[in-house]
Amino acid sequence: MTIVGIAVGSRIADQGRALVTTLPGVMGSGKIVSQVGQKHEWTTTRPAQLQHLLVSRREDFLRFARAVGEKIAHPM
Repeated sequence: MTIVGIAVGSRIADQGRALVTTLPGVMGSGKIVSQVGQKHEWTTTRPAQLQHLLVSRREDFLRFARAVGEKIAHPM
């Protein structure tokens, strides 16, 4: 059971680090907003509002993602 926990924990930590690395580029591209908007059949105003939120609060989102990545990588 311990080996499984270590293996899963290591993989989650790797994914957390990858997210922190790729998040800045993904947030600025508008690709996520576009994909979510298409999936949920949003009108054109909703994605524009969400993109504005992501751009205006970008540093806050990135700071949060880095903190989460650190907690995952070093839980104690």
